[in-house]
Amino acid sequence: MTIIEKTLREDHQAYIVAEFEPEVWENYKRKATKKLGERVRIPGFRPGKAPLEMVRRVVGNEAVEELAIELLVDEEYGNVLTAAEVSPGAPGRLEDIISRDPLRLAFTVPLEPVVELGDYRSIRIESETPTVSEEEIEDYIENVLLANSIAEPVERPVQEGDVVYVKYQWAILESDNQSAEFSAPESAEYIVGRKTETERPFPGFSQHLIGLTADQEVTIVHDYPADWEDETLRGKKVAYKITVQSVKELHIPELTDDFVKSTFTDLNSVDEFRARVRTVLESNQRARADADLAEKMLARIHERATFKYPPQLIDEEIQRQLARWESELQKYGLNLDSYLRITNKDAQTFVNETVRPEAIKALERRLLIDKLIAQENIQLSQESYQRALESLAGELSQLPKREQKRLDNRRISAELERRLTNELVGELIERLKAIANGQLDQISAQAENEGLPSAETVSEKVEPPTPESSPEREDTTEAVQVEPNTVESNPETSEASET
Repeated sequence: MTIIEKTLREDHQAYIVAEFEPEVWENYKRKATKKLGERVRIPGFRPGKAPLEMVRRVVGNEAVEELAIELLVDEEYGNVLTAAEVSPGAPGRLEDIISRDPLRLAFTVPLEPVVELGDYRSIRIESETPTVSEEEIEDYIENVLLANSIAEPVERPVQEGDVVYVKYQWAILESDNQSAEFSAPESAEYIVGRKTETERPFPGFSQHLIGLTADQEVTIVHDYPADWEDETLRGKKVAYKITVQSVKELHIPELTDDFVKSTFTDLNSVDEFRARVRTVLESNQRARADADLAEKMLARIHERATFKYPPQLIDEEIQRQLARWESELQKYGLNLDSYLRITNKDAQTFVNETVRPEAIKALERRLLIDKLIAQENIQLSQESYQRALESLAGELSQLPKREQKRLDNRRISAELERRLTNELVGELIERLKAIANGQLDQISAQAENEGLPSAETVSEKVEPPTPESSPEREDTTEAVQVEPNTVESNPETSEASET
């Protein structure tokens, strides 16, 4: 086989023309004729036993050559890539059959993405020092008390502070105040009057529930401002059809030493509890500050980076984004088609204006992170691997026995791989912090002076587990459902009980 032409296109794909030797072409035609002979019935011969020339006369040269090209492409495509010296980034395709004598085939091959980072190590961003206010401490304590409160059903209208369970539907009103199709019912729970500024579907929603009773229905209209975060609702009038399901009075415990002792086994007083809360909040703020710093670094690095990738990768990411949209809409009893009808959007316009920009952003972010991990030679430490393995094992052990039996090696391995990837990203965040603060240069210079390994080579690589190391499980098509890790230092809280 000989590469006749190789052209690198502007869309980061390679156009390759390969010519195959006559004997190779004849060999695949013989293979195709033999396969076709097993499929057709020729009088006087058992399937697959008729002479090849007779089979060829019966089925025709065109059918033989079409199957021969299919077989050849399946078996020789990898050799074409090797001979053309190209690294694919996605599956290629047979573009054209240029000639059959000699056999010349044209392929279009999406190339492996290329990311050039630029001088990212010179970027400096000042870290923020986390501070915890008394208001934040009180808010956290209030959440703990609410989690340990008792909700008691009452036969009266809704009052401030009650827990109210509702179902509601929404529809955008047209210019003549006629509503479009209402959405499927959504369930929600509110503590009336508490944190109204963060309520969904809009701030102050629970105030409309005051005075209603269980099983009562009401319809309200809300005018969304022109700068609302959801562009589909900006400046729109939206009707909400609300049904109150139940009303409960909330009995919140007092914060006393006895409450602390009964709720947290390792704490003995309110003062100890407040100290623990401060520690937890400071830890959470440091984690958020680190994440914010990493996001700023990634944004700055992205500005200096250049990306080259084929359009197929965008198309794949668009499909992933659409799947995410479908998954999110299902939580509200909708699918993508009903969402598009409600918002009066055309499917292709929605993809072009909303989904495609999200897909490009997600794709380039993933490529950027992968490149940084490789560029910085970040590898999993033994501690990181062990942490991911133990967290997965611990959470799987909490699943009901029936759910454990339905897990299989593939899904367990996929979940472990996701956690190991998160560990890698966590170590990348630490590296980005060191770069942003200028500490990495200091560490590398000190290590060079002392003859020690540099910051890029101190991590110990850990090989992933082999399939044999996981227990045998019954195969299933359901995804592993594992809740995210909780912060270990968080005070333990229990769910609100009901009477």
